[in-house]
Amino acid sequence: MNREEFNKLAVETYGDKVSVKPISVSDENLEKLNEYARGKGLNTVTREDIENYPQQVWVMNGECPKCGSTLSGLFGSFSWGMVHGEGQCTCGAAFRSVHFFKEGSPAITTFALIGF
Repeated sequence: MNREEFNKLAVETYGDKVSVKPISVSDENLEKLNEYARGKGLNTVTREDIENYPQQVWVMNGECPKCGSTLSGLFGSFSWGMVHGEGQCTCGAAFRSVHFFKEGSPAITTFALIGF
């Protein structure tokens, strides 16, 4: 299954619990991200780096779209897996939580569905 088919199936299955819209960032938040990057000796990112990040099925409200459990926090249902930045909910839905816009840049942490 290719990315477009996966995205379409995820939206058909979970509706407004997920979004495939690209990430948008304000100038202020982009500058904050780059200030952080410079302070840590990491690569800065451009708006184009963010806009060209591969389309993802973003999870809304930090809840598993399959079972509704909270994915983060001390009592969340998310468990880290063997692959860096990826894990799964106790119901079996799989997510990527750590995203890099380009090599050596700071990561953002937000859940994107990678399997269900």
